[in-house]
Amino acid sequence: MKKERFFTILGNNEIRCELCPHNCLLKEGQVGVCGVRKNENGTIVVLNYGKFVSFAVDPIEKKPFFHFYPGSNILSVASYGCNFKCKWCQNWEISQKIPSSLKYIAPLELVDIIIREGFNSIAFTYSEPLMWYEYIYDFAVEIKRKLLAFSILLISNGFINKKPLEKIAKFLDAVNIDIKGMKEKIYKAYIGGSVAPVLDNLKILYENGVHIEITDLLITGLNDDKDDVLKLSNWIATELSPDIPLHLSRYFPAYLMDNPPTPISSLQDAYKVAKKFLKYVYVGNVHLQDLENTYCPNCGTLLIERKGYQTSVLNVKDGKCIKCGEKIYGRW
Repeated sequence: MKKERFFTILGNNEIRCELCPHNCLLKEGQVGVCGVRKNENGTIVVLNYGKFVSFAVDPIEKKPFFHFYPGSNILSVASYGCNFKCKWCQNWEISQKIPSSLKYIAPLELVDIIIREGFNSIAFTYSEPLMWYEYIYDFAVEIKRKLLAFSILLISNGFINKKPLEKIAKFLDAVNIDIKGMKEKIYKAYIGGSVAPVLDNLKILYENGVHIEITDLLITGLNDDKDDVLKLSNWIATELSPDIPLHLSRYFPAYLMDNPPTPISSLQDAYKVAKKFLKYVYVGNVHLQDLENTYCPNCGTLLIERKGYQTSVLNVKDGKCIKCGEKIYGRW
């Protein structure tokens, strides 16, 4: 257990957790929405600190990151806990429950493993990494002292308060934010949150120079309509940049949601809409010809070819299209 950094003691043994916008008010013994922060003896302790449920090496495209050292492998790790309650969660066994098998790895021990095995990057993923905030922050401080070029990536819902995000943003190299569409009513009814803080946090990350990619899981009958995709794509282009890659992901029934899989036609329509605003749009969780490849937005040259998780970087050199010199968003 670890004491949390962001909370206010209110008296009567009550504490307000201030890590995320839920701002949970906790009495003695109570645990927050995330399932990992507990009022214990008048302070908040983090129950999942250093506790690992997953430790694996993945293709970076699996996260998905298509513009951050494409074709490379990345160490992927996770703990348990999440401050959302998505009814379609694919990883609900670790986001909504406490797994029976947990392994403790201290931050410095993880640093030693990375140095010994020669990893260049790490992805905190699978559950919600921002609910593992203290551990990631402590690890980031140590790893950046020893390996300046080491990359820290988060695959996150982006639902965190401004102050803690700004504190950790300086250590982050890339994030993929999983937006659940632009409908506030969907966030409230099916997720237990709000889209507004997520959008605000994307601006903070962008202003801090963090590499950003965005995933939008298109759920049949909820957010797979063209109007929702249009609003999201237009927001990304105008509030961030048309360079930001957008991954449109096919939904399959999972956890408490039994809506049918996203129709292929909806994915194709969404792709056409998003491409009107954004330079780089991809369709995932299904193989559709050419919709996973990267093309130069200026001359149309095939830059990166993808077949599943087999990636071939063909016509990018020094972050530019070899044919026309167009600068391509990303890290290369």
